Amino acid sequence: MNICEYGCGQEAKYQLKNGRWCCSKMCNSCPEMRKKYKNEILKTCPICNKQFRINCYKQHVNVCGIPRKTIFDKIKIHSELLETGQYKCKECGKIVKSSNSFTQHFQIIHLKTKRLQFDFQKIWNTGLTKENDLRVKKSADTLKSHYADGTIKPTIIHHSQETKDRLSKIMTEKNYGERKNKRFFHGRYKDYWCDSSWELIFVIYCLEHDIKFKRNTDKFDYIFNGSRKYVPDFIINDIYYEIKGFISDQDKAKLKYFPCKIKLLHGRNPKFQEMKKYVEEKYGKKFWYLYNSK
Repeated sequence: MNICEYGCGQEAKYQLKNGRWCCSKMCNSCPEMRKKYKNEILKTCPICNKQFRINCYKQHVNVCGIPRKTIFDKIKIHSELLETGQYKCKECGKIVKSSNSFTQHFQIIHLKTKRLQFDFQKIWNTGLTKENDLRVKKSADTLKSHYADGTIKPTIIHHSQETKDRLSKIMTEKNYGERKNKRFFHGRYKDYWCDSSWELIFVIYCLEHDIKFKRNTDKFDYIFNGSRKYVPDFIINDIYYEIKGFISDQDKAKLKYFPCKIKLLHGRNPKFQEMKKYVEEKYGKKFWYLYNSK
């Protein structure tokens, strides 16, 4: 059996929203609480002469005698001029509509308090490094020590070379992660990935004429609507080769900033036209059916 937690000693029949047990549906109805309220000092409202406890007195006086039909009536309760529902500054005579506006006006205009302005676009440590700021250096040293003693464990998993080779083999067999382009025919031909049929022409011609080449993985910086990375297609004898069906403005920017020797083979290049003619005569004009052939 639960006992009333408000001190009357009776059986508690109800559990209130605050989790406590009480003998009545409301804690104010408990006999012990009634005695407490009876002995409490009461204050009398000067408007209606009703008595209230101290914690309820102010709330009652603010609304006593004033009709509360709308929210605007509540605003008038806290106004100095009940007829207009407005605050009037005693210093300059300016009239504002709310207490918050009055406070801001008085602090900024008369007390000369500066309004706080926050620049949310700029981060506090922008441009700061360990060399020129002690806070950044302390934070970096603390983080480094936590990594060293194992308090913080790195989330990046470093695979062994054996695991990398196994994953690479699976990706190659199932053609995962390869770029898809709806404008060109792409696929794999004899372990060489081709982004377009133009690259397929180059690969077929080099393989059948015993020209040693390899797929390039080197990256180079260039500028075109911002900083970008450029990866040429193939390498033959330390010379980079770029295969294109046509030349765009972006391709021109790549060649402009390229630091090494590079040859561009495009659809109108005589050497490339020779390669194309050779492949089409041997395999037909729809030679991209050779993709995925070993």
